[in-house]
Amino acid sequence: MQGHGSPVPVPVEIDAGQADEQVAPEDAEGHENPARPVERADALVEFERVALERWNELIRDLPADDDARMVLGRYEISFELLDVPAAASAGELRRRMAVASQVKHTGWGPFVQLSRREFEPRIVNGNVEAWLGEPVADRMMRNSAHCDYWCANPVGRFFLLRGYDEDAVNGFEPGSIIDITMPIWRVGEALLYASRLSQSFAENPRISVRCHFRGLNNRRLGAVDQTRRFFMDDTRVCHDAEVELSTSASAAEMDDNLIEILHPFLVPLYERFNFFELPMDLVRAEVGRMRANRF
Repeated sequence: MQGHGSPVPVPVEIDAGQADEQVAPEDAEGHENPARPVERADALVEFERVALERWNELIRDLPADDDARMVLGRYEISFELLDVPAAASAGELRRRMAVASQVKHTGWGPFVQLSRREFEPRIVNGNVEAWLGEPVADRMMRNSAHCDYWCANPVGRFFLLRGYDEDAVNGFEPGSIIDITMPIWRVGEALLYASRLSQSFAENPRISVRCHFRGLNNRRLGAVDQTRRFFMDDTRVCHDAEVELSTSASAAEMDDNLIEILHPFLVPLYERFNFFELPMDLVRAEVGRMRANRF
């Protein structure tokens, strides 16, 4: 989609799925995922809070309507690698992240590292961070979907904030839709990244994941690709401003059983759009197309 590597999707039949937002679902082999202790969940929530404070500092002096403010909406993905030894240094953490980024399923993957001085990662408050919203000359694609902020801590906590690709698509009013396939691609790609990265910390660590979609109110579930538009209708409108999602899985499960993890994880997002039931077949098809992509 719009140069990000997502291919033309095809319609599929609906197969309703269910999800529990509080307790992680069973994995594909039937093993129950143990709930995380409250203090571990709180640590990741606190990391998100501090990261958002830092992002607000960075955008403070931008004009009120600047795309880097993502005023129409954004999504945040954070994850924590549980019970792993910390990276030896911030530099080592950056190297591990760069290695994990060598596998590219889209043209703008998670935790993008750019070499231009204004955008390259730096160390701030003990975290490795990058902000791609700096207003500089000769910048291509400076819209909300390309003004990411991300930060990472050597202990194994990671946070990514990005605007919606849908708000930068020609022919669509910004803030009007969520594409039916885009969350599958973006969240799925992030989970695969987390799985690869985690294995540079430990053999098969457990990963706690949280996702926050904001600015959903009055958006409809739509389709950027013309071949899918007949499959959609105008009744799938969201009346919630935001939704939080959470799950956990081992690194191996996240890679081998991505579809089984991703489907229940995303169900609460899709059902906000007038009770839309996310088809398992749609997740399976789009994950297959995404994983087949290489950049």
